Amino acid sequence: MFDNLIELIEKIHLGEDATIEFKKALPHRNSLADEIAAFANARGGVILIGVDDNREIVGVDQQELDR
Repeated sequence: MFDNLIELIEKIHLGEDATIEFKKALPHRNSLADEIAAFANARGGVILIGVDDNREIVGVDQQELDR
């Protein structure tokens, strides 16, 4: 969906839409599964974890990823 880092950052600055969803932290797996199913039943999309609703890249802690 994104050819390079610049394109990804530009898309983040445009904000969420029907094909992109921001999650500040890694959601519970059931919640994440619901989001994925919603995109699968629509036109597809991307869930960016580590980006808050203000379009700020906050990252994800390594321990949270290991969980």
